[in-house]
Amino acid sequence: MTIKKKVLICDDDRDFGKLLVMRLSNAGFDVRIALDAFQVLQMARKGKPDCIVLDVNMPGGNVEGTLKKLEQNAQTLTIPVVLMSGQKPDWTKLGELHEANFLKKPFDANELIKTIYRLTGTTENAEIEAAEGNSGETLS
Repeated sequence: MTIKKKVLICDDDRDFGKLLVMRLSNAGFDVRIALDAFQVLQMARKGKPDCIVLDVNMPGGNVEGTLKKLEQNAQTLTIPVVLMSGQKPDWTKLGELHEANFLKKPFDANELIKTIYRLTGTTENAEIEAAEGNSGETLS
């Protein structure tokens, strides 16, 4: 039996967040959701997720400030972050490090799952096959 990787999602769109929770849970992740920047910082420190999926446009703070706070805290410094948005962000503000882990909405659910697997070091064939076995529905 494998231990489920913990994923923290931050998206203020409740319906989209529920869809992400469903798809990631079906792929074998333990998923929690935050609705704003304050919640994601608090939940990241307490829950120590293996990965954070962060909407670029969120209430309660800007993404630049949230990333900076995550990177300045010893408890959250090493947590990989996937950024998502309907618009391409300004990489001069966010840094190129995060550009490789950016998904433009709408995106294929399997693309997000594979990105999380890559960032969390998940290499077990059964989990990867489970992700590929899920329908490639587009999330927007």
